[in-house]
Amino acid sequence: MTIFKLLASRESDLIAIAMGERGQPTRLLAPKFGSYLTFGALQADKASAPGQTTLEQLRDLYRLPTQGPETQVYGIVGNPVSHSRSPLLHNTAFGAAGVDAVYVPFLVDDMQRFLTGFDLWDFAGYSVTIPHKEAALAVWWVGGWVGGGICVRVVVGGNMYCVCNFLSA
Repeated sequence: MTIFKLLASRESDLIAIAMGERGQPTRLLAPKFGSYLTFGALQADKASAPGQTTLEQLRDLYRLPTQGPETQVYGIVGNPVSHSRSPLLHNTAFGAAGVDAVYVPFLVDDMQRFLTGFDLWDFAGYSVTIPHKEAALAVWWVGGWVGGGICVRVVVGGNMYCVCNFLSA
């Protein structure tokens, strides 16, 4: 979050990225938030740090060349999260439909801290996976206890919606 705030308040060209898997969103969203550049590995087996994506992924999966200030950001929140196929599924759909949106993984240790800072960012919504489902439901759910659901927070026209799939694991 701090890096995104830093980029938002910059007065000149700035390169601001965080390292490791937790810092991956700063590299995947560099053009969205105005970072002067980002970097990726030429090949997956040549990555110089955990969480570093390939140039091909940056270009084709996360569509960095088309990202800009209006790009809608969605993501999956979990720990672990690097194994998730959600970015591939959602970004492929966004690209095919011509939607200016991107879906990125967020490795999160503390869901409450993430939820507190989430509204400060320019993000449209997220999915929640293990181990944060119960923490997210505690914040969103007003109808009683429901276990095992995967929830998506989506803001449309200033209204927040929580869509849950309670049959999934």
